[in-house]
Amino acid sequence: MKEMKKKLPLLCAALCLGLFLSLGVAPAAHSRGGGMGSHLMLKIESGTVIEVHLASVDFTKLVEVNLQKGDAVEVTGWKTQLDDVDAIFAREVRHGTDVFTFRTKDGKPAW
Repeated sequence: MKEMKKKLPLLCAALCLGLFLSLGVAPAAHSRGGGMGSHLMLKIESGTVIEVHLASVDFTKLVEVNLQKGDAVEVTGWKTQLDDVDAIFAREVRHGTDVFTFRTKDGKPAW
């Protein structure tokens, strides 16, 4: 049986600056096999909290994302909506001189 790929509507490129609140694990929004994904919660200047989808849990551990609550981060990626809630699929997350890359410039996973 041919595998069906779920398409998510990517609304536009996004660059968000904010404070890192937490890193969590949940079913991946675009998983081909029902895998688990890493997500971070980002509080932006307006006070809104946005869920940022990073990568598979294994890949996130591999790149050693080691952020602390309150760290200032810059997220580059694509805005989308999941269950009518704004979200971002991260291409890169920057903190100081650290750069964590999760997707290519055309959105393909780096893992």
